[in-house]
Amino acid sequence: MKHLKSKKIFESITPDNIQDIKDILAEVGDMNYDIDVSEGSNGFYRIEVVLKGRGTKDNMIRWSELKDYVERVFEYLGNVMLVNIMDIHLYMNQHVSYIHDTDLNYPVYSISIIFEP
Repeated sequence: MKHLKSKKIFESITPDNIQDIKDILAEVGDMNYDIDVSEGSNGFYRIEVVLKGRGTKDNMIRWSELKDYVERVFEYLGNVMLVNIMDIHLYMNQHVSYIHDTDLNYPVYSISIIFEP
């Protein structure tokens, strides 16, 4: 009888997974934000949503308007890709704010989501 080996469902992120994440965030891209999904040297992945150009309160979108998109990414990562979300950071006026209070309503310069496949 052959020995069966357990295997992780996702050992790496596929181009289709990256495109799905970008599709979820496509409307955020239309709000003047760049979207990037990349692998770091330590095996973690990072989703970056960064305001194009210089950030001012006038051209940044408030967290309350971006929150639903981020929650959809979380659902995709957790339910479809079955990955661990390691950390999420919001940068408001280029200062970091860790998300503990989901009711924040500040203008967002960038969002960084770190996950492990």
